[in-house]
Amino acid sequence: MSDNTELMAAQVGEHIDDKTMEALVVGGDMSKLSSAQRLQVYKARCDAAGLDPRSQPFEYVSLQGKLTLYARKAATDQLAAIHGARCRYVSRETSDDIHSVIVEVTLANGRSTEEIGCVNVKGLSGDNLANARMKASTKAKRRAILSLCGLGLVDESELETIPNSGKWQEPPRTLDAIVERKAPTPPADAPEASEAPIAVQTFYGIECAVEPLEAWGGELIGGANQTVSELRWRDLLTTTDEAVLAVVEKGIAAGVAHQAKSGQPPPERFQRLAVSKAARERAKLAKEAEAVM
Repeated sequence: MSDNTELMAAQVGEHIDDKTMEALVVGGDMSKLSSAQRLQVYKARCDAAGLDPRSQPFEYVSLQGKLTLYARKAATDQLAAIHGARCRYVSRETSDDIHSVIVEVTLANGRSTEEIGCVNVKGLSGDNLANARMKASTKAKRRAILSLCGLGLVDESELETIPNSGKWQEPPRTLDAIVERKAPTPPADAPEASEAPIAVQTFYGIECAVEPLEAWGGELIGGANQTVSELRWRDLLTTTDEAVLAVVEKGIAAGVAHQAKSGQPPPERFQRLAVSKAARERAKLAKEAEAVM
């Protein structure tokens, strides 16, 4: 297991079950992680390599049914600057319609390696041929830099030559994505679930049919939005963070709009926001009444 993978495991392990962690460490598969966990892995990768996550050095890609990261130009450019990489062309040649470039990259610490970049130039001419040759050079340089820096990731210039690969986009960072549910692990002595239907109540214009807050209040809200990614649902009852409260209001508004458009109750995540806000208001009124007494 590489140093980078160990760092990832150390940083996100406490939030991931053993089976999912095994898929991440052994197979490099991030598909079973929540948005919040994927964000932790992404940051861990950046920290391990000394990269600025704000520059989006990595992106997600689906390779052979596994969700993993690949390195973008921003990653290799930063790594080259950080490690003082110097490139030297060893050879360039075209044979059987394949243009190959071998590049030697040397870091400031003296470590060096050679890598090859190849492209198919059959039938190409003019600008298309020139661009293909430059792509071969780019492939070779980036592969060498990633190899020397120990990232063990695919470079974006290689994706088009890998069968069954496709870029994967992070779900939109809106209220529809930031409040995904994480199923709770019931305690060993949990009573059997009741077969009775859950009562439907309306809070703030949203029809809600969720369990009592006590049943899911300890779950992480999760999601890619850092404002709420580390909160538990019960935190909404007591938080004074204006940014978090704004997220709640926007979520309830989104749930009302969804219900008005579809004629059906919105997804449970929006119902939970409404239930949490209602519980918060009840707690506030009870506290005010207690103060008067």
